[in-house]
Amino acid sequence: MTARDKPARKSRLLPLTVLLAAALALLYFLRFGDFGIGVGTLLDEEQSAQQIDAAVAVDAMVEEVAAAPPCRILLNAEGLSADGVAQTLEEVVSTCKEAGTAELVVAGDSTVGQLRETKAALQASGIEVREVHKQPE
Repeated sequence: MTARDKPARKSRLLPLTVLLAAALALLYFLRFGDFGIGVGTLLDEEQSAQQIDAAVAVDAMVEEVAAAPPCRILLNAEGLSADGVAQTLEEVVSTCKEAGTAELVVAGDSTVGQLRETKAALQASGIEVREVHKQPE
């Protein structure tokens, strides 16, 4: 390789570099530019408004769920108690309807029939039930 070949090599790389830079600039402007053909501009105002409304609705639902703590139910051999107060099944359902969710703590000395009956009554009323099993002390 002689000194004379080096300028020729540089002259071949320069157009390739310029072409590559132009291609990258074109891709950038097509994707993010204001030419009306970028992906960001394909959504019309109605679709954008719908996406914003959906995001606001999801935020509202998250706040609502976070605001209402679950009703706490203990099921053991002695019966049911909601939030520390002994109650009948009907009273438990009406107490937990306000919260919309119930945390059902099932003690080891309760029967499977009690559990099924309690869970079925809560779910039939539209209450989401989360079970926690606990061994008797």
